[in-house]
Amino acid sequence: MKGLRFLAYLGILTIFIIQPLTMKGQWNTNTAQNLNISGMEAGPMESASTSDDKVWVAFYSTNEGNFDMRAQLFDASGNKLLGPDGVLVSNQSSGTATFVYGVCVDASDNFIIAMQYEIADDYQIVLYKISQQGEHLWTSAGVKPGTGLAPYPALLSTGEIVVSWLSTTSNTLDYQKISPSGTLVWENPYSITIGTSKTTRGQIVGNLDGKFTIVYQKKGYGVATTLYAQHFNNDGTALYDPMQICDQTSSGARYYSILAEADTTYFGYYSSAGYRFDSFLQRIKPDGTTPWGMNGSNFNTSTGSNDNYQGLTQICREAGSDYIWSVCSFCDPNQTVYGIYVQKFSKVSGARILGDQAKEVFPISATRNIPAGNLIVEDDNPIFMYSDVNEKMYVTRLDATGSFIWPNQAAEICSTTNGKSRYNFNRVDEHWLAGM
Repeated sequence: MKGLRFLAYLGILTIFIIQPLTMKGQWNTNTAQNLNISGMEAGPMESASTSDDKVWVAFYSTNEGNFDMRAQLFDASGNKLLGPDGVLVSNQSSGTATFVYGVCVDASDNFIIAMQYEIADDYQIVLYKISQQGEHLWTSAGVKPGTGLAPYPALLSTGEIVVSWLSTTSNTLDYQKISPSGTLVWENPYSITIGTSKTTRGQIVGNLDGKFTIVYQKKGYGVATTLYAQHFNNDGTALYDPMQICDQTSSGARYYSILAEADTTYFGYYSSAGYRFDSFLQRIKPDGTTPWGMNGSNFNTSTGSNDNYQGLTQICREAGSDYIWSVCSFCDPNQTVYGIYVQKFSKVSGARILGDQAKEVFPISATRNIPAGNLIVEDDNPIFMYSDVNEKMYVTRLDATGSFIWPNQAAEICSTTNGKSRYNFNRVDEHWLAGM
């Protein structure tokens, strides 16, 4: 990424579900001023990059007690391509709250939004396909694979979409495939169970020849879960039995970080062992084995009761690279002061290239620097966005050894100190990044 510029596509969403605020972004050198992604009152958003140097943004907007779903498309110059407030995707009844939803981009850079809306005593899962001209390609009614919550879509190499969701019928994960024309491919969705145990929080990545992998969570007590994975052929048939990939406790209240290289899947996550949290990278082979063992490769091997905790984890691999980069939030055992570390793993052996202690980027301190949004890697340089104790936003770029490249270490991209959450960070092209 030569000549990376940080008058970048920098949007900031400040969101409280009970009192939604205005979404904003930046296209000037004054970081106290932000470009409105929408002037409407807005709720949670999701974003996805296209192959033709644009960024899609989906967001809820309030409308007389309802939460409508809208979509906006930006080019690399910050131009809104779908009007000042984007296009209306759905005004179906949302109820009094918003729920987790998912997005992806199809093979033609159309926007896939998977969400839910209220029906009688239940929630209907629905997927929409929006063209770059803002048109519904699967009709304005969308495609409805079942009832439930928290849909997660992914593009397959065949151009089809697979989506998983927590079914209110089976009380476990269901998944269904949708053709490019918007037809449900299988007569009925498949369900994922582990013996008599139910599952939740499926995350899908597409593999070769229309195959795909789902990493999901076996339900335990409350939000406590256990991580499992399976590989599926294009007909939706599992190619091996549910495989446990972690023997620590994960959380059904969150997604983790996932990517695929051909038929191999990598999963970056943090989990609980007793009262502490540890970060790992797991490698999942298509034959149903985890060559790095249960849990995978530790981000940092100092995992005693008095050692610092390892938390929020994001991973990324640059195409053609032999390495997986990971960025992780660290905190003291009292979880009061925070810092940021990075690690670089061999994609084959899981070896920790930056040592067993990882590489400190920002020390654990009262400044409370915490990663925000996805990790991006270009030219073997990890790039990430982060916030500090004052809610200001920054971006930093590191070299192949995890050291700072920029003389000032980081670029401030938002100087406002209002509360922020629901971060997104996307690559637009070789010169521009998008932070929201």
